[in-house]
Amino acid sequence: MIYRLAGIEDLEGIMALEKDSLEHPWSKEDVRVMLTSNRYHAIVCVDVDRIVGYAGASYVIDEAEIGNICVNSEYRRQGIGSRIWRELEANLRCKNVKTVFLEVEESNASARAMYEKLGFVSYNVRQDYYGHKKSAVLMKNNL
Repeated sequence: MIYRLAGIEDLEGIMALEKDSLEHPWSKEDVRVMLTSNRYHAIVCVDVDRIVGYAGASYVIDEAEIGNICVNSEYRRQGIGSRIWRELEANLRCKNVKTVFLEVEESNASARAMYEKLGFVSYNVRQDYYGHKKSAVLMKNNL
């Protein structure tokens, strides 16, 4: 598998991954902005010619926010999400980012466990963020 910076040529592959893997996928325009703006960084994991994972973050000054870390269901539990995070983290450090934030659905225990393993800590909850009784746990990681 290859881990690399994402570019606009990855738009369709990321959209397929979003639609197949996430309950709340980003719009095509949001992904296009992520791939073309100089205030975003995205990493993809490619197996042969298929994007099987990706993560994207926006950043301003010394703070970043993770938009998504997404791995195809057939490839989960192989350390791909953790490796993508490490690649993204290294790129954000080069941009002098000191703190990274994210939100994750409270009921998504496996994602929350992965984020905690990667050094993220919970600091608040946003009630009903994903819909009625679907709260978001706010997490951060000091790099």
